[in-house]
Amino acid sequence: MPLPSERTLQRKIEGFKFAPGLLTEVMDLLKIKIGDLSQQERHAVLMLDEMQITKGLDFDPSTGMLLGRPTVPLANNSLPESCYATHALVFMLEAALELLKLCEAYFLGNAESILQSRISLIAIKKDIFENMVTNIPSCHNVPRKLVNVFLRSRMHIFLRNKNDVISKEDPQPKCGSRSIGMRDAAKGIR
Repeated sequence: MPLPSERTLQRKIEGFKFAPGLLTEVMDLLKIKIGDLSQQERHAVLMLDEMQITKGLDFDPSTGMLLGRPTVPLANNSLPESCYATHALVFMLEAALELLKLCEAYFLGNAESILQSRISLIAIKKDIFENMVTNIPSCHNVPRKLVNVFLRSRMHIFLRNKNDVISKEDPQPKCGSRSIGMRDAAKGIR
């Protein structure tokens, strides 16, 4: 199946006005969605994906802005006009038990400035979710598989502890290569 053209993709997202930075509209939606979850369901993973992008300027018709300049300042807190963004950071939040996956923020910047934006986003998320696993890169699907295995293992252990039904044939998982998570992770990576 061929991929849609750039214009087709732009037409599909014309109604969404997301400028680089924290997506406050998504935060409001997240607060509503989280309101009904129990404490056990508030486990989430904040994933970070860094992408190298082509230098240059591009017009975004939904926001009416020119994109391509860094949105994260350099180490000396300057944002020179002659600078072009070379990397993009996308933050995604995925809940463990609830079918919830949201793009929370994206930033444009240079290699030397791109990681400074993480701290404020992680602080905001800790106010919303009780427990979080943070700073997991999601490139090449290997970390994503590990996170899924980790979440499944946590769910399995939680349900077994909740029901207090632990049989002698199926002991609690231990640390090391023979634990539930590591076996499943090794299968998923191959």
